[in-house]
Amino acid sequence: MVALLHSDLLESQATKIDRIVATGAPSSAWPKEVQQDYNSHVRERLYREGKFLLLLGLAIGLASAFIDYWVSPALALDGFILRTIFILPITLLGLLSIKLQRVKVMTWCLAVSQMAFAGVLIHLASHLPATTAAQYYLATALLLGVSNVIIPYSMRGMIGYNVSYIVAVIAIVLGHGIAQFASQVDFLTTLILVAAATMPVAYRSELLRQRNFLLATRHRLASEELVEANRLLRELSERDSLTGMHNRRYFERAFKEGGRTVKPGDTGLMALMMIDLDQFKAFNDRHGHQAGDHCLRTVGGTLRKVFAENTGLVARYGGEEFIGAVRVKSVRHAHNLAENLREAILDLPGRTQDAPLVTTSVGVAVVPVTIDLTLEDIIEMADAALYSAKRAGRNRVELIEAGHQEALSA
Repeated sequence: MVALLHSDLLESQATKIDRIVATGAPSSAWPKEVQQDYNSHVRERLYREGKFLLLLGLAIGLASAFIDYWVSPALALDGFILRTIFILPITLLGLLSIKLQRVKVMTWCLAVSQMAFAGVLIHLASHLPATTAAQYYLATALLLGVSNVIIPYSMRGMIGYNVSYIVAVIAIVLGHGIAQFASQVDFLTTLILVAAATMPVAYRSELLRQRNFLLATRHRLASEELVEANRLLRELSERDSLTGMHNRRYFERAFKEGGRTVKPGDTGLMALMMIDLDQFKAFNDRHGHQAGDHCLRTVGGTLRKVFAENTGLVARYGGEEFIGAVRVKSVRHAHNLAENLREAILDLPGRTQDAPLVTTSVGVAVVPVTIDLTLEDIIEMADAALYSAKRAGRNRVELIEAGHQEALSA
């Protein structure tokens, strides 16, 4: 039932996502709208996590000055100055790019700040004894491995980052002389091995992020489908299949939800009308049930038009009986509205010189919106007025005002 009720858009989207999950299709093969949703999701994630990673990197970079001092007090100041000059501006630019919603600048700053950190470590290592320098070189390789695990780049972005990182490290090492480069071949080999070992982890992480996005999207679509299905089911349960009008269930719910609300400038009076077609059984017997159904649909369309023009509420109450509610300015206003709809039904197509197609009797109950009466009480008042109209000869309007005992006739 749900599959038949939800909209084509939701069904199409959900079906596509089910197929992607089942086949494990890469993101490049996803439908365009799914790719757009995922790219938007990735941007939001980069903004959210990028800010944390930039601040964390800055904090670690500056705090590592204490390690420099512990290792070599003579180099501690150089390390602090280099980190402040290179890492701090890049971090501030990255934070500004998040505020300005510039995702490419932010991702660039995130990568370059790591390379700047690595460059400071290598520069300091070149001035340290071999045993201590090895720890700095190892920290440079470790930084790349950790970045591959925690930075939420796409796989293509991660490959670009790793290549750029390795090239930058090689350039910095070469900048300290060929002899320095030759002595660090083992370190560079280790760096490449770390990249190769952690890239599959980065790839696996991206696949998991993509799958989680697809499952979350599918869950959201399923929820939307359920909401839409429930809305349509309620619409069907509150709609009269013959006339297309709302039915008694809808009228009672809508009346209770909004019928007693008093808006600014409102007089606070409401007219509830019970509208019954006169001698409709005889009409069916004379013209047949198909003609009777056509008559009910025609009457229903006329009532909907009249009540819509007056911002009212109308429904088929049952059989040949209808119910309506409308705000009115006065008792006379309520009576005139009822007369207008009675005359509109009287003038329906099908009238002959001798008789109209059908006539109707209308019972009207006029009550203050804030009166302490239930809907059932008000309907009972309108029913009493309708009974008076029937008893007085049909094809007429009878009105009862709250606080009065007798119906007021036309």
